[in-house]
Amino acid sequence: MYAKVLSSILFGIECIPVTVESDVSPGMPNFSIVGLLSTEVRESRERVRSAIRNSGIQLPARRITVNLSPASIRKSGTGFDLPVAISIIAATKLVPASSLSNIMMIGEMNLNGDILPVKGALQASSYCKDHNIPYIIVPFKNRKEASLIKGVNIIPVNTLSDVISMLRSGIKENDIYQNNEKSLSPGNNRLDFKYMKGNQHLRRALEIAVSGMHNILLIGPPGSGKTYSASLVPGILPPLADNERIEISKIYSAAGLLKDGTLLNERPFRAPHHSLTMRGLTGGGLVPVPGEITLSHSGVLFLDEILEFDRYVLETMRKPLEEGYIDLIKNDYHVRLPAGFMLIAASNPCPCGYYPDLKKCTCSPKDVIRYLSRLSGPLQERIDMFVTVNNYENSFFNDAGNGESSSDIQKRVMKVFAIEKERFKGTDIRYNSRIPTELIEKYCPMEKEADFLIRNDKRAKDLSIRGLLKLIRISRTIADLSGSLTIRKKDVKEGLSFLQNLEGFKKISLQGAGSK
Repeated sequence: MYAKVLSSILFGIECIPVTVESDVSPGMPNFSIVGLLSTEVRESRERVRSAIRNSGIQLPARRITVNLSPASIRKSGTGFDLPVAISIIAATKLVPASSLSNIMMIGEMNLNGDILPVKGALQASSYCKDHNIPYIIVPFKNRKEASLIKGVNIIPVNTLSDVISMLRSGIKENDIYQNNEKSLSPGNNRLDFKYMKGNQHLRRALEIAVSGMHNILLIGPPGSGKTYSASLVPGILPPLADNERIEISKIYSAAGLLKDGTLLNERPFRAPHHSLTMRGLTGGGLVPVPGEITLSHSGVLFLDEILEFDRYVLETMRKPLEEGYIDLIKNDYHVRLPAGFMLIAASNPCPCGYYPDLKKCTCSPKDVIRYLSRLSGPLQERIDMFVTVNNYENSFFNDAGNGESSSDIQKRVMKVFAIEKERFKGTDIRYNSRIPTELIEKYCPMEKEADFLIRNDKRAKDLSIRGLLKLIRISRTIADLSGSLTIRKKDVKEGLSFLQNLEGFKKISLQGAGSK
């Protein structure tokens, strides 16, 4: 006797269909599951056996073989418990096998037959819609998440007995979940730029960086406002477009971080600790799962005290920073995860933090150079903007009244996002920071004075080719903020002010060696 059920597995952030086949035949009583299984899937045999028995069903003393196909993909997670149990019950003709057509099901079970939530309900529901599968059975606690994809009939269940009864009697209209609950709008409890005083150059730099999604490094002494200013950035990030909400929600569903069964309304802002491991940053594992750079997709990855992170961990960001994705490759898989994030990094200029204030700094020039060298040249080349953050000193008290609010800055940023959307219509490009080299001339027309400045300014001449391209892209964003169709001389001049990298600090250190 044979029966099969359609289920699915998360692979990276995508859903891959898995057919669960069961054969119950005469022979020595035995229960085996095959199909390149992880430990938790192999352990499902004991959970399924006990759940079936405690649901009032006595399995016959026969040979039971379950196959999870395709066998070439490693199966992991606990979402196969329910489909394995149902396929076995159908193979023993306790429910009609015909009732399993046009249905996908996922769900973990405990020993008494209760069905528990699993990761990836959003992806499974999306797969059903794309492949015209009308029904999906999910754990009750996954019902809201699965219902975010319209056009699929969601059947939430609490116990194995509920599923068996429903399959025996046939699916009825009241079995299908209707999500009539209103999604809550995000709370307005963000920090606001209006409370930030002083450091107007930093405020302007962050507005430019967010508008074009340019990577930025803030460097300055402790207490100068680097971390605080970065924490204000979520308040000026534009809302997500509908396609972005689905895309990012799938990422968070795969990571088990999608809360309350609602699509994400805000762009991600991730701020991991400097003890972050390589796998935590890039993702991966026996079965690939998203890391921080993928969880930051279409949003911000903030690395506070970036020079305290492991250098080899940081180096893995080179390709994602440039190309917007990461390839995870192991012997048994090759998966590409999105990683189109904006990097905001912050750092002290030396181990003690106070360089180049020689009255406070206790570091030698060699200490400073060694510390700054933790961020390699190639990685620095992938950071678009460098901003020196000074202590507030008297500027905090002299900055009359409140500063400009985050909502005012966000409106300007949203205008630039709209310009970028129209500019790059029909392409895969989203932001100015991602303009390919071969399309620079097309998307970044310059006035003659701006072109002359780039060709003759000493600072521009010292830049690498990648540095020159960064300057043009930043200037494009600055021009967009003022509504200019072409890049002007003043746009380039302002762009040049953000291009001093860590080499400048090293030179100052060497010049000040005699003062120590």
